[in-house]
Amino acid sequence: MAALSEAQFYEIRNIFRFLDTDKDGYITLPQALTAWRLLGVVPTPAMRNEFATSPLGVSMNRFMEVMSNDIADSSLEGTIKRSFTLVDRTDHGKLTQEDLTRFFDSMGEHFDPAVVRDLVERMGNDDGTISFDEFDTFIRRHGDGVLF
Repeated sequence: MAALSEAQFYEIRNIFRFLDTDKDGYITLPQALTAWRLLGVVPTPAMRNEFATSPLGVSMNRFMEVMSNDIADSSLEGTIKRSFTLVDRTDHGKLTQEDLTRFFDSMGEHFDPAVVRDLVERMGNDDGTISFDEFDTFIRRHGDGVLF
C-alpha cells in the first residue's frame, strides 16, 4: 500500500464516512463512484468489479487500501476542489448553511445553527452562500492543511 499524507488519509476517510449513509462500515459501487469522482480517481475495471461483486460493499480499510494506490491530484488546489464538491451535494456551485450543517452532521459534528451561520458569513459574502472562490480563499488563509 502506498503511503498517504495525513491530509489525504483524512480526506479519504471523511468522504467514506460521508457516503456510508447507513453507517454500516461499507460503501456500495454507486457510493464508490461518487467517492472516486470527488477524489479525481478514474476507477479501473478491476476496482469497479470488486465493488460491484462484494455483497455488503467494500469496507473502509479496503477502500483506503485501494485509494492509497490510486489517488490522483494530491495538490492543495485539487484537495480544495474535491472538498468543495463533497459539501456541495446538490451540485449548485455554492455552499449554503444547510450544506455545511448536513456535512458536519454526517461527520458526527453537531453545531448550533448560529455557529454555522457565522461560518457562512465569514467565508462568503452577503448573499448567504459561499462560492468556490470564497471557499478557496478562506481555506488557503485559515486552513492547516487538513480539510474537514
